[in-house]
Amino acid sequence: MEELSQLLSETFENDREVIITVFNQYKDTVITGKIRNMDVYLKRVKVLTANDYTWIELYDLLNIEINNNKAPF
Repeated sequence: MEELSQLLSETFENDREVIITVFNQYKDTVITGKIRNMDVYLKRVKVLTANDYTWIELYDLLNIEINNNKAPF
């Protein structure tokens, strides 16, 4: 979790696009976007996707990686 938190902070500060894998009871979800807000108190991050904003609970976050495909949005 420490590594994920570090990567979240880095991508937020540098405005990098990320690919996030989020836990789902039936099938994990992959979200691509940019971190727009980090709510430390409620332990969640706000991600801007191509269409909308979404909040992700930190305990549901399985993986995060920098999107090197540079797809525009």
